[in-house]
Amino acid sequence: MNRLRDCSAFFFVLFLLACQPVQKAEIGVSYERKTLVELLVYKEHYFNRAVLVTGLYANGAIYFSPEHAGYGDLSYAIALSNDSTDLEKLAVCEGKWVAVQGVFQPHFNPTENVTEGKLLTNSMSAAEHSDCFSVNN
Repeated sequence: MNRLRDCSAFFFVLFLLACQPVQKAEIGVSYERKTLVELLVYKEHYFNRAVLVTGLYANGAIYFSPEHAGYGDLSYAIALSNDSTDLEKLAVCEGKWVAVQGVFQPHFNPTENVTEGKLLTNSMSAAEHSDCFSVNN
């Protein structure tokens, strides 16, 4: 039953995002709606661009599903970063379907000798909580 509720919440967030115009930040930045797949496959194309992406937030990253998050494998997830040290606000959204706005930045992984993408998070919202995190708080 929880899985059905989580899936319903995820699709509700997607529906809300699809019905809205492109989100605008208070400073006038336009966020492009992108999927996890687009950011993972075409990462170089989206580096240093403002994006809005949805997925399951867990352990500091955005995943495709709770099962995917359970593996903890960041190979097919987007790691989040922010300049805020207030991690309690992010904990509210742990395990929830979220919509995240931020700038997708290149991040070099020396272990695997590749450049990956990280999302410098400006805000994160879930269906159950209007604001999990916002740089404007």
